[in-house]
Amino acid sequence: MTTAIAAPLSADAYESKAGENYTAFNVRLGVKFWDHTTSSNLWTNYAAALFVKNDQQSKLELYRKVLVKGTVLDLAATHQKACVGKGKNDVYYPYIELLKPNLVNFWIRDKKEEEEQQQQ
Repeated sequence: MTTAIAAPLSADAYESKAGENYTAFNVRLGVKFWDHTTSSNLWTNYAAALFVKNDQQSKLELYRKVLVKGTVLDLAATHQKACVGKGKNDVYYPYIELLKPNLVNFWIRDKKEEEEQQQQ
């Protein structure tokens, strides 16, 4: 079953070498939802690694340009995995890892739009 998620990046993607032929872009996203049982807003956190072959220079440049904090990503993945991470002050947090993800689309927010949303 395919999972699709559209959400803004929580931070700039972390770029790393993945073997000899690939570059990985690790991204984190969060989706806010209303929880009726607690009557509060909660978050579902997602993580994914997007892989690009090193010989695909135009795709590497595109990913470096658009995978920045605030860009809204539309990701599709064939599988997902429940995980627990360890954050600041040794606090554990749950997240869903998207396995074999594909970047379907993206929307880059301009600085003006972002500032307006933060002021509201």
